[in-house]
Amino acid sequence: SWRAELTRSHLAKANLRYFAPPAMVLTTISGLLVSLSGLTLGLVPFAVYLSVVFLAAVFNQKLGLFDRLALLLVLPAMHFSWGIGFIAGLFHRR
Repeated sequence: SWRAELTRSHLAKANLRYFAPPAMVLTTISGLLVSLSGLTLGLVPFAVYLSVVFLAAVFNQKLGLFDRLALLLVLPAMHFSWGIGFIAGLFHRR
């Protein structure tokens, strides 16, 4: 991804918020893998993320019902796409 490329080339100037989606992806995937071993505590990161998305949709009073429901799909798609793309971009050289 272009953000990963910029971050790699200018690491000292990278804003920490650019690392939030990749950190969320790694934490969520790690937790889901841990949960496969039977340790349900691994589901906590994914549950927390989904809870935050749900609360963002419910309490956003500026949006109508359809838009709030759309947020439940759009936010995870956006965050996971950004995070996975960032991680892949860190290891991909042009």
